[in-house]
Amino acid sequence: MGSTYPITFYVFACEKVFWIRNIFMIISTVSNLGSFILLMTPKFNSSEYRGVRAALFISLGISAVAPFTFINFTS
Repeated sequence: MGSTYPITFYVFACEKVFWIRNIFMIISTVSNLGSFILLMTPKFNSSEYRGVRAALFISLGISAVAPFTFINFTS
């Protein structure tokens, strides 16, 4: 979570609208907390939840890349 916050602040440093940045920060926080809770639960360490864990890591990657994609389309 600590590595996505500075990137998000850097991407939106010159923007006048701060609510967009806050939305991306909320998305990043929720996906990081969700993955932390899910990965610390012993039930989800089995192989039958492999797809859930993969989807979680994909959502973490998307939440880190989404601000760059959004800012490129709006500029």
